[in-house]
Amino acid sequence: MPARATPARKATTATHEKVEPALRPRAKRATGHTPTPSKKIAARPTPEPAPLSIRAATSADAADMAALLCQLAQTAIDEHEVAHNLERISKAGGGLIVAVLEGIVGCCAWTLIPTLHHGVIGRITVLLVDGAHRRRGIATAMLDAATTVLREAGCTRIEAMSDIEIKNAHNFFRASKFEQTSYRFARAIDAEA
Repeated sequence: MPARATPARKATTATHEKVEPALRPRAKRATGHTPTPSKKIAARPTPEPAPLSIRAATSADAADMAALLCQLAQTAIDEHEVAHNLERISKAGGGLIVAVLEGIVGCCAWTLIPTLHHGVIGRITVLLVDGAHRRRGIATAMLDAATTVLREAGCTRIEAMSDIEIKNAHNFFRASKFEQTSYRFARAIDAEA
C-alpha cells in the first residue's frame, strides 16, 4: 500500500497580546449631597514633658548630687563633702554638669590630665543618671556637653572611668565609641605613711 501523504499544515503565527480586563467606570452619586466629616471629640492634650536642661553644677546642687551618688555607691554620701569636692574639681581645671528635668536627674564630672604621650586628655570621672530616668538619652546629652567643653580645653582624647561591677555603663561607653584600652589599678594612700 502506497504511503499516504499527510497534508501539510499551514504555519500560523500566534500573536500574544495582553488583554486588559474591562473596567466599568464607577457611578457617581447623583444626590447632590456632599458628605461632611464627622466631628471628633477633641482629646485632652497631654502635657509636654519638661525639656532636659544641662548646666554647670553649683554648690547649691550638692544635696541632690549626694542623693544621686548614693545610687552608685549604695552608701550615704555627705552633701558637704560633695560641695567641697565640687570646689576642688573646679580649682583643678575640671568641671561638673547636671541634667535637670523637674530636678537633678544626672551628673557628669571630668578632669584634665596632662600626659607625656597624649598631651592633655579629658577624663570622665563620673557619669550617672537617676535609675528612674535611664535610657532616655540623658547620659548621651551630658557626654556630648562634656566632650564640647573638653575639646574647647584642647583635649584630643577622652577617657571614661567605669567601675568593674557596672556592666550597663561599659555597654554605654562601647556604644558611644569608647574602646577599652587599658586597666586602671587603685589603692588607698595611708595618711600617716
